[in-house]
Amino acid sequence: MEVLQRAAGWIKFLGWLEIIGGVLAFFVEFPIGIITGVIAIVSGSFLLGAAKALDNNKEYDYGDSLRKYFVLQGILALIGVIIAGIALLAVMGVAVLS
Repeated sequence: MEVLQRAAGWIKFLGWLEIIGGVLAFFVEFPIGIITGVIAIVSGSFLLGAAKALDNNKEYDYGDSLRKYFVLQGILALIGVIIAGIALLAVMGVAVLS
C-alpha cells in the first residue's frame, strides 16, 4: 500500500494530463474529438478518483477506480486491434483484386 501511496502523485498527474488532452481533443478535433475527448476525460477522472482514494487510505475505492481505468483502456485496445485487422484485410483485398 505504501508504494501505491507514493505513486498517487504520478497517478494524479496522469489523470490531469488525460483530462486536459480530452478537453483539447473535444474542441480541436471536432466532431470525432467528441468521442475521443469524452473517453479521455472519463479515463482521467478514474485516475483522479484512484489518487484521491490513495490519499485518503481507502483501499477499496482506489482499486475500483483503477479497475475501471484498466477495463476502459483494455476495451479501447481491443477496438484498436479489431479496426487494424479490418483495415489490413481491406488492404489485402484491394491488393488481390487489382
